[in-house]
Amino acid sequence: MAMSACFLDLLFAFRRRIRRAPGRQPSRNNRVGAVAALAAALVLFCPGLALAAPGDLDPTFGTGGKVTTDFAGEFAGAEGVAVQADSKIIAVGASNTTGIDIDFALARYNTDGSLDSTFGTGGKVTTDFGGSQYAVAVAVQADGKIIAAGDTYVVSDDSHDFALARYNTDGSLDTSFGTGGKVTTDFGDSGASGVALQADGKIIAAGYSVGINYDFALARYNTDGSLDSTFGTGGKVTTDFGGAYDEAFAVALQADGKIIAVGASGTGGEERDFALARYNTDGSLDSTFGTGGKVTTTFGDFDGAQGVAVQADGKIVAAGDANNLRNFFALARYNTDGSLDSTFGTGGKVTTDFGGAGDSGASAVAVQADGKIVAAGSSVSIGGTDFALARYQDGGSIPQQPSLTIGKSHTGDFTQGRQGNYTILVGNDGPGATDGSTVTVHDTLPEGLTAADLSGSGWDCTPSTLTCTRSDALPAGSNYPPITLKADVSCKAPPQGTDTATVTGGGDTATHTATDPTTIKPNKRCQNHHRPHHRPHHL
Repeated sequence: MAMSACFLDLLFAFRRRIRRAPGRQPSRNNRVGAVAALAAALVLFCPGLALAAPGDLDPTFGTGGKVTTDFAGEFAGAEGVAVQADSKIIAVGASNTTGIDIDFALARYNTDGSLDSTFGTGGKVTTDFGGSQYAVAVAVQADGKIIAAGDTYVVSDDSHDFALARYNTDGSLDTSFGTGGKVTTDFGDSGASGVALQADGKIIAAGYSVGINYDFALARYNTDGSLDSTFGTGGKVTTDFGGAYDEAFAVALQADGKIIAVGASGTGGEERDFALARYNTDGSLDSTFGTGGKVTTTFGDFDGAQGVAVQADGKIVAAGDANNLRNFFALARYNTDGSLDSTFGTGGKVTTDFGGAGDSGASAVAVQADGKIVAAGSSVSIGGTDFALARYQDGGSIPQQPSLTIGKSHTGDFTQGRQGNYTILVGNDGPGATDGSTVTVHDTLPEGLTAADLSGSGWDCTPSTLTCTRSDALPAGSNYPPITLKADVSCKAPPQGTDTATVTGGGDTATHTATDPTTIKPNKRCQNHHRPHHRPHHL
């Protein structure tokens, strides 16, 4: 690899963590965590993507569920994703397609993962603001236009500005927005990390601003890209949590229009906490939230929230990472007044260790319609850095899944022309109970055997199909009552056979199988029965 390519790869992979955490060694989680957030969004919000089983890659998407896109430069990477009303997928990030400078990069995919040829050039768009710039967040307006937000480097003052671009549905820049479809906003040295759309079409961008210290920074834009003068001071707000390092990484809107920004606050060295701020619609801090509109939450030594979601009941879920010798997934849930929700996890907080060789951390969070919470990020293992997702129950615990077992046995050998009995036993050795969905047992008899009877206490059995079902929950460590299968052995049954039984369902996504090799003894009566009869010859 050429030196310039290596430098750009390293710059692209680590610039945001280095920028965000002065004095702290860069984490390997951010880049992969951002891509993991993309994967999680595809799974959660693309109705066109059918999964064979929960968590499986969708073979109808791309190649085996995966897609890579080359922008013809030395590198490209996605940082944000959104799904259109027609289920097409927009990914945004950066690429150095045009040379040493780095540009906004967007790609739009059809529901099968192919690039959408009606968008940009062959499904791809790059946008140059005049220096190096990164798109890290994206939102789709009700009219289908696309907002990408991030930062751009300003050579003249050696600093970064907020950068936003709006695109028409065909990928062309929307000239009715800002200057030629682009807007930059100067807070000093600054950059946007999150974007949200209000119901009235106004655009909220959140990130950081550097004066003497790092502060939360928010800007609100009118639909034409101009700063909204009714928000903060001239459309801009900065919030100091009192530390050297405060940065917003994500933003969300409540149903009442109030704005939640989450990120981190700390000394800029080895101490950092989750940080949340809630703003009224005019940009002022909401004094009914936390202390003067601000909340910080400590998990360990070096913590930060990277994603936020608002539940239907108004409670706020923030997800990121927490450090206690190494990094873990960390989630906190807050009541509407900013206090920690004691019904969630332990005192409102949950940490999850993926048990790998190194750090893990969440970069995004979403709440399902059933109230379960999904966090996505990365986990370091011996082989490298992997996607990592965790799903939590509404109370904050990771759902405990069942793991069904099945055993198949018989006593003694079977004999041709007689009847033999098999016993099928289904158990659950997982940490959680079955979920009340149907558990199905299916049996396949060896050659020469036919079912005479199939039954078991609490089971609904059909001998003709060799199937038994039931839907009552099976606690962890327990067994269902056994199933007895009576089989008639024909006189022509071979001397060896294997019975096979399977069990599925109950919330266990796997199919479990048991086999029972069976010896079948010959029967003289069968032999006599099949011996040709010869009449005696009379002289």
